[in-house]
Amino acid sequence: MGLGGNNSAGWETLLETVPLACKALGKEKLLWWEYGNEPDLFSTSAQGPVRPPSWNEATYYCPGLTSNSTYGYLAPSFAGLNNHLKPVKAFQSGLDADKDIKIISSHNYIGGATQPGVTLQGTLMNHTVTAKSVDAQAQLQKNLSYLGLPFILGETNSLYNQGKPGLSNAFGAALWGIDFNLYCASVGIRRVHMHMGTNYRYQSWQPVQTNITTLGTKPPYYGHVAVAAMMGNLKKEKTRIANIKLDTDTEAAYAAYSNDKLSRVAIINLRQYNYTVNGTSSVLNPVKRPSREYTLNVPADSGKAA
Repeated sequence: MGLGGNNSAGWETLLETVPLACKALGKEKLLWWEYGNEPDLFSTSAQGPVRPPSWNEATYYCPGLTSNSTYGYLAPSFAGLNNHLKPVKAFQSGLDADKDIKIISSHNYIGGATQPGVTLQGTLMNHTVTAKSVDAQAQLQKNLSYLGLPFILGETNSLYNQGKPGLSNAFGAALWGIDFNLYCASVGIRRVHMHMGTNYRYQSWQPVQTNITTLGTKPPYYGHVAVAAMMGNLKKEKTRIANIKLDTDTEAAYAAYSNDKLSRVAIINLRQYNYTVNGTSSVLNPVKRPSREYTLNVPADSGKAA
């Protein structure tokens, strides 16, 4: 909705952009409007505040929104759960008073690209860290369940600010993506939108050649393929994902039940291994890649395990 463009230039940009977006989408392709992108940062953003310090949940809500069967909104799309504006308080302040919010959207990142101490093994390839991050979103979903609205992660990926080189674009990030998305499914988050953009480090593919990034698929893409295989054909079968609790940070396991019958199992070994010395050298790592054998005990009437 362009809520961040709180000036005449922002308004003109909105007026000029909407016709282009509508033309590109065509008829019947626009589902709902997003009621502001990360408005919880509008008064505190490091990129420059666009709202005064008095900006709060009540002033964020606009009772003058057009509301009928044609229009609906995705909200609140907050950047986090503990920023200046709080999701639960936003709804308590009247956000859905007109019953025009169709989907509850929340944003989630495991950490930041420039945050001190962020590492591939300790931050992304760490099931405990991932589960803790997603559990907070699952709790928000539970807290807002009285609204009877679907809850999704409308924007998410590994590390905010487009990802970190050597982490978000490494194959370890593909393993993180498998763990993250399957864990989301296991706690009932029904949809996840992975944030991407041209030249972004955490992108799944680069659609054009640039002087920064080569055209083609990137490591996170292969993680998404694995998740899709685990979920199965959702048009033909009802799939339920269950998290199998393990004792270490560096392993994760999930079971997929199709029509209440065990059909697939995924085991993710999150132990970091660099194919080359330090992961940046052209010299091959002299240390052999370690391996581990897993044994599964499954019911005799289960489907094929993979």
